[in-house]
Amino acid sequence: MEMAENCIERFKNPATPQMYGLTEAPSQKDVLTIFNNLSESTLQSSRARRKNQEEKLRQEAEERLKIKEEIANIVNKYGYVPGKKPIRRELAMLGYQLSHKSVKKIMDEMHIVASKPKKDPYKFQATHNHPLTAPDNLVNQNFFVGPRQVLLTDITYINYQNEAGEEEVFYLCVFKDAFTAEILGYET
Repeated sequence: MEMAENCIERFKNPATPQMYGLTEAPSQKDVLTIFNNLSESTLQSSRARRKNQEEKLRQEAEERLKIKEEIANIVNKYGYVPGKKPIRRELAMLGYQLSHKSVKKIMDEMHIVASKPKKDPYKFQATHNHPLTAPDNLVNQNFFVGPRQVLLTDITYINYQNEAGEEEVFYLCVFKDAFTAEILGYET
């Protein structure tokens, strides 16, 4: 069908019939007869389909442009370029249903790349000699050295309801002597 339409369009140019050794351009009906006896209605329905496809492509392009604007708004909102999955979640909240792969394609079209989080500078160190390391184990599981030599502590969460009926949390920190098993003090 496309060949017939292309042929009809080509013969609209007055120079084309002379190129093929014709005195005048063939009629639309002649061209359709040449291409497997196609009818006029077939040509019209083909043109209508093509027009619908062009309209659909135009609407998709407009929709894609709106999505790109929304992604730009999301980047401005965050202050950095989030990854494809957070952008997809934000777009879903705005009513756009896209897969993370589609979001990645649009991000590629926009030439934006997700900002990578800063890495922990101490994570892959061979020696952990920075100030946040755990102190040396001086007790070595020997808790019975003597009174007040090894102290243990722990924090417990206590849930309760206040007078207004709201749930609140108390934090109870207790200090215990490991040798005598006596509670030396506590703080809430």
